[in-house]
Amino acid sequence: MTAPPDPALVAELASALAAVRARIAAACVSCGRDPASVELVAVGKTQPVEAVRAAYAAGQRVFGENYVQELVAKAAACADLEGLRWHFIGHLQRN
Repeated sequence: MTAPPDPALVAELASALAAVRARIAAACVSCGRDPASVELVAVGKTQPVEAVRAAYAAGQRVFGENYVQELVAKAAACADLEGLRWHFIGHLQRN
Protein backbone atom coordinates (compact mmCIF):
# COMPACT_ATOMS: atom_id res chain seq x y z
CA MET A 1 0.00 0.00 0.00
CA THR A 2 1.28 3.45 -0.95
CA ALA A 3 1.36 6.29 1.57
CA PRO A 4 -0.77 9.32 0.65
CA PRO A 5 1.16 12.28 -0.77
CA ASP A 6 2.33 15.08 1.50
CA PRO A 7 -0.54 17.61 1.75
CA ALA A 8 1.85 20.58 1.67
CA LEU A 9 3.41 19.32 -1.58
CA VAL A 10 -0.03 18.70 -3.08
CA ALA A 11 -1.09 22.26 -2.20
CA GLU A 12 2.13 23.70 -3.67
CA LEU A 13 1.67 21.71 -6.89
CA ALA A 14 -2.02 22.63 -7.14
CA SER A 15 -1.08 26.31 -6.93
CA ALA A 16 1.65 25.92 -9.55
CA LEU A 17 -0.66 23.98 -11.86
CA ALA A 18 -3.36 26.64 -11.53
CA ALA A 19 -0.84 29.35 -12.45
CA VAL A 20 0.36 27.42 -15.51
CA ARG A 21 -3.21 26.70 -16.61
CA ALA A 22 -4.08 30.40 -16.24
CA ARG A 23 -1.10 31.34 -18.44
CA ILE A 24 -2.18 28.76 -21.02
CA ALA A 25 -5.74 30.11 -20.99
CA ALA A 26 -4.54 33.71 -21.38
CA ALA A 27 -2.28 32.75 -24.29
CA CYS A 28 -5.13 30.89 -25.95
CA VAL A 29 -7.55 33.78 -25.55
CA SER A 30 -4.99 36.20 -26.99
CA CYS A 31 -4.66 34.15 -30.17
CA GLY A 32 -8.29 33.07 -30.50
CA ARG A 33 -7.76 29.44 -29.55
CA ASP A 34 -10.01 27.42 -27.26
CA PRO A 35 -8.10 26.76 -24.01
CA ALA A 36 -9.79 23.36 -23.81
CA SER A 37 -7.88 22.36 -26.95
CA VAL A 38 -4.57 22.50 -25.09
CA GLU A 39 -3.41 19.62 -22.91
CA LEU A 40 -0.86 20.21 -20.17
CA VAL A 41 1.68 17.39 -19.99
CA ALA A 42 3.69 17.37 -16.76
CA VAL A 43 7.20 16.01 -17.26
CA GLY A 44 8.32 13.69 -14.49
CA LYS A 45 11.96 13.49 -15.59
CA THR A 46 14.17 12.69 -12.60
CA GLN A 47 11.22 13.12 -10.22
CA PRO A 48 10.33 10.28 -7.84
CA VAL A 49 7.04 8.40 -8.04
CA GLU A 50 5.90 10.29 -4.93
CA ALA A 51 6.06 13.56 -6.89
CA VAL A 52 3.93 12.09 -9.69
CA ARG A 53 1.41 10.90 -7.11
CA ALA A 54 1.35 14.36 -5.50
CA ALA A 55 0.79 16.04 -8.88
CA TYR A 56 -2.02 13.57 -9.57
CA ALA A 57 -3.58 14.46 -6.21
CA ALA A 58 -3.30 18.12 -7.25
CA GLY A 59 -5.31 17.41 -10.38
CA GLN A 60 -2.73 16.61 -13.06
CA ARG A 61 -3.62 13.57 -15.15
CA VAL A 62 -1.18 13.58 -18.09
CA PHE A 63 2.53 12.96 -17.61
CA GLY A 64 5.50 12.59 -19.91
CA GLU A 65 8.81 10.80 -19.58
CA ASN A 66 11.78 10.78 -21.91
CA TYR A 67 13.43 7.59 -20.66
CA VAL A 68 11.63 4.35 -21.38
CA GLN A 69 12.89 2.79 -18.16
CA GLU A 70 11.49 5.64 -16.05
CA LEU A 71 8.17 5.59 -17.89
CA VAL A 72 7.75 1.85 -17.42
CA ALA A 73 8.71 1.97 -13.73
CA LYS A 74 6.53 4.98 -12.90
CA ALA A 75 3.56 3.71 -14.90
CA ALA A 76 3.72 0.42 -13.00
CA ALA A 77 4.06 2.19 -9.65
CA CYS A 78 1.08 4.43 -10.46
CA ALA A 79 -1.14 1.82 -12.11
CA ASP A 80 -3.76 2.30 -9.38
CA LEU A 81 -4.35 5.97 -10.30
CA GLU A 82 -7.51 6.12 -12.40
CA GLY A 83 -7.36 8.26 -15.53
CA LEU A 84 -3.58 8.71 -15.43
CA ARG A 85 -2.09 8.93 -18.93
CA TRP A 86 1.53 8.74 -20.04
CA HIS A 87 3.35 10.13 -23.07
CA PHE A 88 6.82 9.26 -24.24
CA ILE A 89 8.59 12.51 -25.12
CA GLY A 90 11.85 13.17 -26.91
CA HIS A 91 14.08 10.73 -28.72
CA LEU A 92 14.34 7.06 -27.90
CA GLN A 93 17.61 6.49 -26.00
CA ARG A 94 19.94 3.68 -27.08
CA ASN A 95 20.80 2.54 -23.55
